Amino acid sequence: MRHENKKIGKIVDEMVTFFCAHDAAKITVEINRSAEKIELAFMVDHLNENDKIVKMFEDLINFPREEDFDEVYWNLAGESDHDTELTLVAYMIDDVKFSHTDDSFEVVLTRFLDRSTD
Repeated sequence: MRHENKKIGKIVDEMVTFFCAHDAAKITVEINRSAEKIELAFMVDHLNENDKIVKMFEDLINFPREEDFDEVYWNLAGESDHDTELTLVAYMIDDVKFSHTDDSFEVVLTRFLDRSTD
């Protein structure tokens, strides 16, 4: 796929911006690459309004990946200061897993590199 590294960079940027906008005290990002996929793990501590963020995240991030729009959406990421930027991220990933406790949030985004076997 074209521009894969830039797409991953945009996804990380959008996620970090989202968490910073909600007053995250600490954000840890881990990127794991293999031949089949890239996993982006975000661990966030001390978000303000954690329950509201979890609900917003559930609503916004659970979209199916739209590979046909992939080339367009990655260029759009970063063009707005609105939380709806997570929608653009959602269009660029294949799987989302997240969990939360009272004051922390963890999300793992998976992007498969070769979707011809799907």
